[in-house]
Amino acid sequence: MFSKEKIEIIIDGMKCKHCETRIKEALIKISGIRKITTNIKKKQVIVYYQINPSVDVIKKAIEDLGYKVLEIK
Repeated sequence: MFSKEKIEIIIDGMKCKHCETRIKEALIKISGIRKITTNIKKKQVIVYYQINPSVDVIKKAIEDLGYKVLEIK
């Protein structure tokens, strides 16, 4: 069971299911992350974690795929 701790990320360039899948596959590999949900219309990714992951690592993983992180909260 994962905790309810979460990070909300707004991403520019996420436009389709393929984009969602690529981002989810990249982020789930980061230590501590347990679940990821996406919303294309809001350009939003929510990362649920057990151990607080590095925001810099999350941002790099997304930007390495060619997307731009607009906001992390």
